[in-house]
Amino acid sequence: MLNKTTAWRNTKVLVKTGLDLSCALNDFNHNGKTEISYEQILYANEQLQTIIEAIPDAIIFKNAEGRWLFANELAKQLFHLHTISWQGKTEIELKKLQPIYRTSYENCLRDDENVWRSGAPTLFEETVIDDDGNQRIFVVRKIPLFTPENQRKCMIIIGQDITSHKQATERVHRLAYYDPLTELPNRRLMMVRLEQAMADSSSQGCPGALLFIDLDRFKLLNDTAGHATGDLLLKKVAARMKTCVHEEDTVARLGGDEFVIICSSHAHHTIDAITRAQLLSYHILELFKVPFQLDHHNYYSSPSIGVTPFMGREVPVTELLKRADMAMYRAKAEGRNTVRLFDQNMQATLDMHNLIGKALYRVISHKQLHLHYQVQVDDERHAIGAEALLRWDSPEMGWIPPNQFIPVAEESELIITMGDWVLETACEQLRSWESNDLTRSLKLAVNVSSRQFHQPQFVQRVAQIVKNSSIDPTLLKLELTEGLILTNIEDSIKKVLAIKSLGISLSLDDFGSGYSSVFYLKKLPLDQLKIDQTFVQNVLIDQNDAALVKSIIDLAHNFNLEIIAEGVETEEQLAFLNNHGCHAHQGYLFSEPVAEESFVQLSYLKKNFPNRP
Repeated sequence: MLNKTTAWRNTKVLVKTGLDLSCALNDFNHNGKTEISYEQILYANEQLQTIIEAIPDAIIFKNAEGRWLFANELAKQLFHLHTISWQGKTEIELKKLQPIYRTSYENCLRDDENVWRSGAPTLFEETVIDDDGNQRIFVVRKIPLFTPENQRKCMIIIGQDITSHKQATERVHRLAYYDPLTELPNRRLMMVRLEQAMADSSSQGCPGALLFIDLDRFKLLNDTAGHATGDLLLKKVAARMKTCVHEEDTVARLGGDEFVIICSSHAHHTIDAITRAQLLSYHILELFKVPFQLDHHNYYSSPSIGVTPFMGREVPVTELLKRADMAMYRAKAEGRNTVRLFDQNMQATLDMHNLIGKALYRVISHKQLHLHYQVQVDDERHAIGAEALLRWDSPEMGWIPPNQFIPVAEESELIITMGDWVLETACEQLRSWESNDLTRSLKLAVNVSSRQFHQPQFVQRVAQIVKNSSIDPTLLKLELTEGLILTNIEDSIKKVLAIKSLGISLSLDDFGSGYSSVFYLKKLPLDQLKIDQTFVQNVLIDQNDAALVKSIIDLAHNFNLEIIAEGVETEEQLAFLNNHGCHAHQGYLFSEPVAEESFVQLSYLKKNFPNRP
C-alpha cells in the first residue's frame, strides 16, 4: 500500500503528464456530485499505479523540461534509482549522481531531443546491464505529447525487454550462417559475402579473386582413421588458413573438405588481383608442408587450389564458383598439391549457360513455359494448398530444370516478364479451381524473384493481375525470400504492407537460409514461415539442423505465424516435424510437382471429401 505522501505525489505527476484519472474516479461521482475527496484520489492513484506496475515493461514519465517525474519498479531497477534521489531531476543532474551511467544518460538526452523535434513516437534499441550484471536488450518507444498550442507537455518512455527474442535470433543466425565444426562462415554466408565483394568491386573499380580449395585424399583419411580424426584435420586446416588472409578476406567452409577464400583487392588491374591470389595460394601450399598433429601423430595433407578473378558483376556468383571449382579440378588432374588459374579452355562446359540464355527469350511467345503444382498438406494429410513451380519444355533441349534457367533469367529483365506470366497463370488456375469442390478452398503459393519484387510498379502490377482474374485474393500467397527483403528493408516493408492490404497472404520462403532477423519479423505482416528444405532433409542426421528447425518452429509460434516445412521426403522427417509443432508440409513424400490435370487427381484432395470417388 502506498503511503499518502507518495500516492499524492504520484497523482500530481500523472495529472501533470496528462493522464486522465476520470475512469478510475468514475465510481465516486454519485448523484451528480463532482467533489472528489483526498482519499478517493489516493484510491484512484493506487488503481492506476497497480495497472502500470503490472505492465511487464519499463515505464518512465518526463515533463517538458526533461525532468523524471515517474518511473515504475522495473525502470527503477534498470537505472538503479533506489539508491539516489532521482525524482524531478534531468539527465544532466542524474549523470552527476551516477557517473558510471554518464554515457547512457547523454545518449538518452540526445534521443529525447531528436524525438521532440520529430514530433512522433520513435523506436530505439538499447542495451542495459541489470543488477546481476547481465546484458539485457530493450526496444524503447519514446512518445512525445504536446499541448493544444503545440507546446511540449511531457514524454512517455516504454521499454520492452526483447533479450530472449534477440538470443533466439542469434542462435538461428549462428546455426544458419556458420559451420559448427570449424566455426568458419558456411556456404550461405559465403554466398552473401561473395555477392558483397562483387558489388564492392563494381563500385570501387577494384578486381578481386576467388580461391576454391579441396584437401587431397581426405576421404582416405576418413576411411582409415575415422571421421573424428577427419573432423580434427578440418578444424586445424581452418585455423591455419585463417592466419594467412587479410582482415577483409573471407575464409569459408563449403562442406566436406572444400573451402573457399574470397580475396578482396585494392588493385586497379585484374593481373594484380590474380598475382595476389596466386601468392596467397602458394603461401597456403607452404603452410601445408608443416604436418598436422592428429591424436599425437603427424599427418601430412596437401590442397588443390583453383583461382578465378572477378571484376564487379561480370558473371553471376554461381558461375564464378563453377569457374573456381573447375580450376581446382584441373589442379587435381595435374598432380594435386598445386594451383591452377581458370582459363578459357575451361569455358566449354559453361556454354550451356549461354545457350539457355539465348533460348529463354522465346519461351513465353512459343508457349514453352508451364506451371506444375506441388501439394501442401496438414498433419492429417488433407490438402490445404499448393505451390506453383515453373517448368520449361524446350523443343531443342527437352525439360530444363528450373535451377538451370531461372538464375539465367534473373540476370536480365526477362525474369520480370516471366514473373508476370507465372502470377497471371496462377490466378487463372485459382479461378478455374473455384468451380471444383476439391480445389476451391486451396491456397496457391507463388514465388517472387528479387528483381521482380523491387520493380517500382510491382504492387500495382500484382493488384491489376488479381483484379483482372476476379479471384478471391485471400487464396493467393506470395513467397518472398529473406535476401529479397533485406536488399532494401524500408522499401520491402512498404511493399509488403501494400500487398497485405490487398488481402494476399505472405510467406517467408527458405527461412533460416539467410539472415533471420526478429526485427523484420516484427515489422512485416507475414502470415507464414517456410523452413528451408536443406534443413528438413538433414533433420534426422545433423544435430545442428535439428536444433535450427526447432528454433524456427518456436520462433514462428512466438510471433503467431503459420509454419510449413518443404522438402519432406520420409515418414521419419514428417514425424519429427509434427512432434515439434510443425503441422503443414510439402515434399516428395506426398507428391512431386505435377501438371494441373494430374494435381486434381491426387488423393490428398479427395481426403477433404471422403465420400467422393
